[in-house]
Amino acid sequence: VDACVQLGRCLAEGWGCRSDEGAALGWFLRAARGGHGEAAWRAARLALRMRGAAAASEPDVLACLEESAYAGQAEARALLGWCLQHARLGAPADPVAANRWLRLAALDG
Repeated sequence: VDACVQLGRCLAEGWGCRSDEGAALGWFLRAARGGHGEAAWRAARLALRMRGAAAASEPDVLACLEESAYAGQAEARALLGWCLQHARLGAPADPVAANRWLRLAALDG
């Protein structure tokens, strides 16, 4: 799982290869499905940066981000809160839930 994250980072940043955000997203999602919390928020950040290009992956990205947030990953909680504030990644705007996730992220440090 860690190797999937590292490969995703290499592809996203073009480290030692040509940058390929779509492939990077796929590797981050694979690691996130394997329970890697960092991979979930990396996938979400990348999908947000890619905008429409990642639209087909948005429900999967959101599900991984939610799972990571519930598992206590602070960055995932913060990003999920932001997505719920701004109705991103296919999530409906939900200011109450956004506030809850942002508060939990803040308490996590």
